[in-house]
Amino acid sequence: MQDSDESDRPQRRTALVARELAKLDIDIAAISEVRFAEQGSLTEHGAGYTLYWSGKGRDERRLSGVGFMIKNSIANKLQNLPVGHSDRLMSLRLPLQDNQSVTLISVYAPTLQADPATKETFYTELRSLLANPPVKRKGPQMKRLQVDRLHGLKEKFQDKLSERLNRDEDKWQTEDPENQWQQLKTVLQETAAEVVGNSSRKNRDWFDENDSSIDALLQSKRSCYQRTLSKPDDPPTKAAYREACNTLQRKLREMQNKWWTDMAEKIQYFADTVKRQ
Repeated sequence: MQDSDESDRPQRRTALVARELAKLDIDIAAISEVRFAEQGSLTEHGAGYTLYWSGKGRDERRLSGVGFMIKNSIANKLQNLPVGHSDRLMSLRLPLQDNQSVTLISVYAPTLQADPATKETFYTELRSLLANPPVKRKGPQMKRLQVDRLHGLKEKFQDKLSERLNRDEDKWQTEDPENQWQQLKTVLQETAAEVVGNSSRKNRDWFDENDSSIDALLQSKRSCYQRTLSKPDDPPTKAAYREACNTLQRKLREMQNKWWTDMAEKIQYFADTVKRQ
């Protein structure tokens, strides 16, 4: 993200990126292909952002690198600075209100053409980071019962997750990265549902009521996209992918319009009923 000495660009690329983020009023952005050496930070005072990065050593070839671009108003209040785990993984513990916090992860996954050892190292580090998130700070106002319950849930989740990851270790080593991502997503969701349970929403919207249909449309689009990756120059394959995208957008609009129409009719019915009474 820094220009060479021969470049006629008047500013660093970090300054240009920071200005674009400021235009969009983005608080925190995950950045990839930073290509800075080791770990560090760089503040762009003009645009009001600070870049934290994690990369390879100074003597190594730097083609990856990850980081976070954070507004200075937020960066100045961080309790903990972003942690660089490798040139492809960086995490940030962000404090929220009511003694809550969230962990953000900046990820730069290797491509399908990358060396198998590189991919194996990346997914091993990612699984380790997801299975062992940073310990959450607990405020003094929390009751002891709540602390014990949260601690118990955390330990149970980590144990269950580690058990499932170790049990399917052979699959992680043999399947391609796309399947690994899908399997990791499934394992995390199923483990969380088993340990914590699913929350029930009282007020469902059009997206919730059409969840199964939307999921089928997304899977169809995803399958077409995967075929375009294997056959990028095949016209029928590209046409099928465009058709899947158009179908998804059209169906989503139809579902949303139908839901709002039905909701409006229900509201009108109740309003008319009240008037008659």
